[in-house]
Amino acid sequence: MPREYVDLLHIQNGGYLLKDSINIDIEIDNEHTLPIDYLLGIKENKGIMEKKCLFNEWEIDHNQLIVISGDGHYFIVLDYSKNQHNPNVAYLNTDSGELIELFPTFYEFMNELLPEGDEISYDHEEEEINQFMRNPNLVDARKLVNSDNEDLIYQGIEYWGQTGKDKSEFNRLLLHIVQHTKFLSVQALVAEILWRKVASEEIKEKSAIQAVIDSIPDSPLDLVKE
Repeated sequence: MPREYVDLLHIQNGGYLLKDSINIDIEIDNEHTLPIDYLLGIKENKGIMEKKCLFNEWEIDHNQLIVISGDGHYFIVLDYSKNQHNPNVAYLNTDSGELIELFPTFYEFMNELLPEGDEISYDHEEEEINQFMRNPNLVDARKLVNSDNEDLIYQGIEYWGQTGKDKSEFNRLLLHIVQHTKFLSVQALVAEILWRKVASEEIKEKSAIQAVIDSIPDSPLDLVKE
């Protein structure tokens, strides 16, 4: 996956976007603007992992595409047919099978997203979530991390990291989570966070690094094995 996509999924594992449309140079259905309501996350048999079912449903035969958005009449996809390491972002017409390149990289696609219309309105719950994201606090982060919901654990880890507080406790929590979580995607996320902390020398004492190595369990995930 493009690095920028993975970074977004660490913030939220898929969901609706505030910047939910994009201007394109070419004309599609007499329009130069495409709605991009959401981006898919990665979960077991959900989100991006549903590609095979989606393509079977729409009788599409493309092995080197990953669906990241779309309503079924069209999909926004990562197209790996030209470059196995840096896909372009393309528009897939499910009726005709036509594939149209929109942007050469996901980074350029992401930076062109913009609000649909002049104003963005929030309901009360959305505003509370946004306020927490702007000003994350440890009390709420602890509640999220200790929940039994995969998405909430993701958010709690992200918010705690944003606070920059109680790093020792946070590191101990990460070591506990990577050993005991029942969610493989959470295990992969935490393993990568711990690796980054070692690589950036936030965790640099030999004993602490050894504790990280010892905490990583046997896992079917390549990322965790690496």
